[in-house]
Amino acid sequence: MKGPYAITNFLPPLPLPPVMTNSGSESGNEYNGTCSPTSVLRFQPPPNEEEVVAKQTSLVAVKNEEVEVTEVARCLPFTDTSSSSWGYYGNYDDLLLFDSCEAPSTTTMFLNDDDNDNTNLLVPLQQEEDTTHLMKDLDLNNLDFEGKFPRRQQQRIGNRPSKITALFWGSKKPRELESSIGDFTLTGNQDDSTTNQLGGGGPRKISVSLVSSIFDVSPNDWDACALDATGPEKFNPFLTHAFLSSLEETGCAVKETGWVPSHIVARDENYNVLGVVPLYLKSHSYGEFVFDHSWADACYSFGSRYYPKFQCCVPFTPVTGPRILIRNTSVNDQVFDVIVSSLKELTVKSQVSSLHITFPSEHEWHKLKEKGFLQRMGIQYHWKNNNYKTFDDFLMDMKQSKRKNIRQERKKISAQNLTMKRLRGYEIKASHWDAFYKFYRNTTDNKWGTPYLTRDFFHTMASKLGDQVLLVIAEKGDELVAGALNLIGGDTLFGRLWGCDPKAYYPSLHFEACYYQAIEAAIELNLKTVEAGAQGEHKIQRGYLPVTTYSCHYLTDEGFREAIGDFLVRESTQVKLVTKLLHDSGPFKDVR
Repeated sequence: MKGPYAITNFLPPLPLPPVMTNSGSESGNEYNGTCSPTSVLRFQPPPNEEEVVAKQTSLVAVKNEEVEVTEVARCLPFTDTSSSSWGYYGNYDDLLLFDSCEAPSTTTMFLNDDDNDNTNLLVPLQQEEDTTHLMKDLDLNNLDFEGKFPRRQQQRIGNRPSKITALFWGSKKPRELESSIGDFTLTGNQDDSTTNQLGGGGPRKISVSLVSSIFDVSPNDWDACALDATGPEKFNPFLTHAFLSSLEETGCAVKETGWVPSHIVARDENYNVLGVVPLYLKSHSYGEFVFDHSWADACYSFGSRYYPKFQCCVPFTPVTGPRILIRNTSVNDQVFDVIVSSLKELTVKSQVSSLHITFPSEHEWHKLKEKGFLQRMGIQYHWKNNNYKTFDDFLMDMKQSKRKNIRQERKKISAQNLTMKRLRGYEIKASHWDAFYKFYRNTTDNKWGTPYLTRDFFHTMASKLGDQVLLVIAEKGDELVAGALNLIGGDTLFGRLWGCDPKAYYPSLHFEACYYQAIEAAIELNLKTVEAGAQGEHKIQRGYLPVTTYSCHYLTDEGFREAIGDFLVRESTQVKLVTKLLHDSGPFKDVR
């Protein structure tokens, strides 16, 4: 079915503003233009397009003049003025909504920066001849800490519906979300050995609370939950306190960037930590790698707001692993149920649109379906170690044409006088990270991306994770010209970011640094898998086969939930079909 009233159109997704597109290497970038062909939703427009929903308590007329607003947090514009999307940035204080009529010319609204901290924000507003533009200033007395908006009112503006172009929060200290979510009584085995180690006897009561920083949980407690959730053989460095705290400590996953830490902690009556969940209150959909921008557009067309939303994930990291991290006790199933119920209750009480759990384990994905979550599937490309002893062993499993192509690509590296090195832990110096950050910024700039990660992040993360960090570098003479960042897990090498010197181009260097060096490292370290990040069908001919990834979505609006659920059923059918076709046409002699 086609046309504006179709629920799903098989069209490319709506264009997004270039400034907000993420980046990274092709082995881990987030480009909304490459999501599945079913990713664009269309909902029937409102019956009367001349009437708009305006969340307001006061109106200030603005026409051809600059408007000064003080105490504005560092934030980024969420959407292009030609889009009907809208989003939040910052916190709930000083919430302002800029709304304007659709027109060809523009004027600019300037927000000042009293602190001289580069927080100026230019908000372009569409302006039509003789049309007054409105700045709707929301009364904070009608906006509680849970994000509740004042009662909706309908406002007519000229002969056209107005459009929301930007919505953000100010810089005042945000009101805290309620820290205590609830207390629960459990039944358990008093003789359980693990719970005895936690403080004696099986827990009878647990309390679930929300903390505003991962630093409110000790590294030992957090990592014990993460290790029990994965098992030592599946250790996942992205779930560690070291990695997640590095994101917060260096200003990457914080409220100023639209990621408000809202982690969940479950404790027993002796204050022992039984479970934790990495959770964020988000004002946008960037850095997630499960694309729901079109959901936000559809939700707005549906007459509701999509942001803020809760996101349970590892920020900027499309790596599969458990998301509800629970200690191994006799009551861990009950703790899981309590935490999931608490997450759903928090979502409803906070009056946000939704809760999204992205890249969970397949086991969690099935269990969350039973708890009322919608299921979504995606595709990544992973390399599997078939007990190879050398890189040539791997090549001999491939079709002749693919094997020949890989050897030709690898020969280009030495022909360009490039030397490849793999560095770990103390071998990686501060100068390496400074150079790699320059490469990373070159990648984001070339792809019209936003650099989510700061220079300090790489230094801090490396100092905390030590030998679990593997940096592949390329040198030409004494000069460092490219690098690829990997983290080492229990049985997996996780490839994440790549970048190169902006002054030169080296054919096939990306493939060597990101894929072939990772395969060699995995064989050397006896690891079972290489996960080379999101997307990238070009990985298939280099030995990386499609695998299924998962996400779970809890939507509070029943009507919107039904529409999204119908869409996901059809999308999943396509994902399964594409996965099978790619497998059947893979690069190996024998179909795997």
